[in-house]
Amino acid sequence: GIEEENVLHNLFGYIHSISPDRMLKIQRRAFLLLVDPTFIEHAVYTDQLNLCKCVCVTLSVNKEVELLELKRNYMPLLMKGMVHWFDSTLNKRNLGMSMMLVILQRFGEDQLPEWKVQDPHLH
Repeated sequence: GIEEENVLHNLFGYIHSISPDRMLKIQRRAFLLLVDPTFIEHAVYTDQLNLCKCVCVTLSVNKEVELLELKRNYMPLLMKGMVHWFDSTLNKRNLGMSMMLVILQRFGEDQLPEWKVQDPHLH
């Protein structure tokens, strides 16, 4: 719930304030896991949801210049990895689409895909 996200925001905000480079390393690892076919196919949904929450929170503490660096370095990888989410179960597909929409929006993309996310809790 909201309390969990606040705790995550405080944690990642603190990490970012003491070491922005460490935050970028955490995000790199999170992005790599987010597109890993084995993680997408075999991890339980709740673990994937927790990873997505962490990614959202970490993106919320980034400065614009950091977001541009993340976009430049990881956008091709993230877009390529979306194929695995599309090939997954309905819940996982909805989670992957929602996560990518958040990332694209945070990266400043004006034209977002018009995916039909079929889970009202993920909007």
